[in-house]
Amino acid sequence: MNPYSLEAAQRPRGSRAGRATIIILLLLLLFGARSIATYAVEYQWWVEMGQLDTWLSVLGYGLAPLAAATLLAFAALWIAHGRGLRFSHSGSSRNAIYGRVAGALLLVIAFAISAASLDTWTIVRFLGARGLPAAATTWRDAVFGQPLAFYLFDLPFYSSLRSYLLALAVACAVVYWLTARGWQLRHRIPEIAQSGQFDPTLLRLEGGLESRFLRGAAVMVLLALALRFFLGRYEMLSNDHGFMVGVDYVDRNIRLPLQWLVIAACLAAAALVWMGRWLVAASMAVA
Repeated sequence: MNPYSLEAAQRPRGSRAGRATIIILLLLLLFGARSIATYAVEYQWWVEMGQLDTWLSVLGYGLAPLAAATLLAFAALWIAHGRGLRFSHSGSSRNAIYGRVAGALLLVIAFAISAASLDTWTIVRFLGARGLPAAATTWRDAVFGQPLAFYLFDLPFYSSLRSYLLALAVACAVVYWLTARGWQLRHRIPEIAQSGQFDPTLLRLEGGLESRFLRGAAVMVLLALALRFFLGRYEMLSNDHGFMVGVDYVDRNIRLPLQWLVIAACLAAAALVWMGRWLVAASMAVA
């Protein structure tokens, strides 16, 4: 076969990939135009004030945690997407246009998860509180024995981290399922469109419960729920009972033990899911 014909046949694919990249960049520029203009105005204002270094420091503190969380979420989502392709035995990973579009979409999802679940200044305050003097930990509450710095800096950070991990685990599971099931059904799309009827069984991912990745995502969700209930114990300190605010007799002797029981149930369900015993784990969750 003539090698020049092969080269000519490959050119349209490269040109389509280039056009797709340009379109994605233009869309990102369009949706980010307002933020770019805001930063440009702020830059000029701080330059006129002679405090450009201060503005850069504030900008770094605000953007660095968000950028790190976005990159971490993107890596997790990209792995979920790749595992979904492998599960469906699809060769679409060789398609340059699909890879770029999927990568851009996953990056947007990663940014949305990070921006919605994390407070960057909560992270900055948590890191800044690592160097507190010993005198700051002298006072401790009578119920949990935690210092005031724990409630001001550590607890908000742990709550934000739990929300981030829970959202990321759910998103990874959804991306894995959509990728795997979508490419499994790619040849049946014309048939489904012709019938005009939606069969709920089409959503079932055959063999998905045996997937180690889905089990890992489910374990992460259950661990995040266990962390949610663990951190929820500290909310009892602000309970308003009408005659007092804090932990009363019922909270200390009934609600706290029940909270530990729920935490133990989440951990046991996570272990059962990892072993592939979904029905037993689901029964524990329902109970």
